Amino acid sequence: LASFMVDQFGSSARGSGLFLLGWSDEWRRDLSIGGAGWTSIDTTLYVIELDVAIKLPSQRVTLTTENFSWMTLDRQGVIYNGTDGFNLYEEQSVEFLFHPLPGLAMDSVEHMLVDVDRGGGYGQALRVELYDWTRGDYDIFTYRDGSELELNAPRRYLGPGKAVRIRLRYGDGMGTARVRKIRIEHTGRYS
Repeated sequence: LASFMVDQFGSSARGSGLFLLGWSDEWRRDLSIGGAGWTSIDTTLYVIELDVAIKLPSQRVTLTTENFSWMTLDRQGVIYNGTDGFNLYEEQSVEFLFHPLPGLAMDSVEHMLVDVDRGGGYGQALRVELYDWTRGDYDIFTYRDGSELELNAPRRYLGPGKAVRIRLRYGDGMGTARVRKIRIEHTGRYS
C-alpha cells in the first residue's frame, strides 16, 4: 500500500478519478504444500474505480500544473526521467509532452504559462523550446533570469487534446543548467 502513497514528484494529489482502496489479510483459496518450511502471509489489495461526474465551471479558470500528466519523449544524456530536480550538462536535452488530465482539456485556452524554475541557477542560458503544431517545428525561447514565459495567443503551441510539447536544451558554455521544476498552466474556458 505504501507504493500508492509515495509522491515522487511533489504533486498536490489532484486528479480527475476517484478510487477506493481496501485490503484484507485473508485469501479465499486453500493452499498447502506438504513438507515445505514456509509460512503463508495472505494479503489481498482491492482497487475499485468509482464513477465520477465532473462539473466544469462556466467562468474563466486556470488549469494548474497538478492537473496535467506528462511523458518523456526524448532524452539526450539525461538519466533522470522526471520533470523536476535534474541537471542538463553541455550538449544535453530533454523533451516532454504535457496533457491535461482526462476530461479537463479546455475548449478555449486564452493564456498559457510555461515556467522552468531553475532553482537559482541562472548563470547559464537554457534554451526552452515550444513545439509549434502549425509549423511542425520548435520555437526557441532563452531563459537566463528564470522569468515565466507567458503566451496570450497560445493556439499554435497547443496540440491534440491541448497538449504542450516542450524541449529543454543546454548547449552553450561549460558547466550545468539546473532545472528544479517545470510548470505549465492554461487559462481559458469550458463550453
